[in-house]
Amino acid sequence: MGVTLNPDTPEARKALNRLAREKMKYRLLADISLDLVICELEGWSKTEYLNELKDMINELGGEKNGPDISRKNVSGK
Repeated sequence: MGVTLNPDTPEARKALNRLAREKMKYRLLADISLDLVICELEGWSKTEYLNELKDMINELGGEKNGPDISRKNVSGK
């Protein structure tokens, strides 16, 4: 069973979505930070992963996708 909002209002749903987004950003930041440490230790490019993420985000928000973003663009397949 999922989260039950009381009261179930558009504002409550928006606040829950905002919280989920913030938690995801912190998890992503932790992943990026660890990747940067590993790259530093191994002598690898620190920008490769960051550039891949930026490209993926730009593709999702790009004009070529229009309002209908497919799962293909998210998964990279």
